[in-house]
This record gives sequence, C-alpha cells and structure tokens, in this order.
Amino acid sequence: MIEVILFLQSGDDGPVRLVGVTERGMKRTLIALQRGNPELLRVRLAIRGDERTERRLHAAIDSHYRARDWYDPAAIGAVPATFLRHAYDERAERQRISRIELAEIVRRP
Repeated sequence: MIEVILFLQSGDDGPVRLVGVTERGMKRTLIALQRGNPELLRVRLAIRGDERTERRLHAAIDSHYRARDWYDPAAIGAVPATFLRHAYDERAERQRISRIELAEIVRRP
C-alpha cells in the first residue's frame, strides 16, 4: 500500500522519476534506486497518496514522459495544484528524508 509519492530527480537538472512508497519501505526503495543511478537522486516533491493518486499523477505528467519511467524535469511544474494541497511541508519533509542519508551511500563499481 502506497503512502507517499516521491518525485526524485537525477542530479540537479536531470530527469525525474515518480515513485510510490510506504513510510516503512522508503529507505529501502531509495537505496535501491540510487544504486542504479550514477547521479545523486534528490527528492524534489513528496505527496501523500495511494495507488490511485500515483496513477492520476502519472496521467497528469504523461506529456513529459521520456523513457523507462523517467520524465522531463518540467514534469514537476506540471503537477496540478489539486495534488499540491497534499504535499508534505517541504522543510519538515526534507529534514525527515535527509535522515535517510542518501548522500552517504557509496556507489561502488
């Protein structure tokens, strides 16, 4: 059951990925996605929601689709305001997610 939908960006200006996670599985999911990405993944937006919300978000940003579940960075700006009402408080969410310490993950060849 999805509880949070994250918009992850590859590096500072790379493509964006939308991923639904549970609170308990967030760290594991972020670590797994980071291992497969040469750039540091950054959480750009976190929205409370479920599978239905995730499907609706995918549909809302579909015109920005690139390939393999990645979207153009402009997809973040294309998120309708109705979804943003359910966004987490940015400061509190960044503090909570920073405790996961993604920057500490060592990428090994």
